[in-house]
Amino acid sequence: MNLVAAGLLLLVGLAPAWLHYYGRRCTASSGGAGVVVVPGCRVYGNGELSPAFRRRVEAALRLTTSRGYRQLLISGGKTGGPCSEARAGADYALELGFEQDLLLL
Repeated sequence: MNLVAAGLLLLVGLAPAWLHYYGRRCTASSGGAGVVVVPGCRVYGNGELSPAFRRRVEAALRLTTSRGYRQLLISGGKTGGPCSEARAGADYALELGFEQDLLLL
């Protein structure tokens, strides 16, 4: 195995550990001014969110209560469903009780 391939393998292997460590160091400010970013994910043709997208939105909502973040920024484009991923994710957050005025698309 050449040196470049070994370096790439090492980088790919260590990236998740570094992201976990960095993510645990980052906390919301005590004033609760933070924003949780929810990356978009697949929305089916009938408008239903994929299981992965549901988990992302649910995890973001848990962060708003456990870490003091106030707003959700839900991203995503239109990928085949009846609306954009961002709109579908926002609708799901509203169904779960998140406040409309704290949602950013």
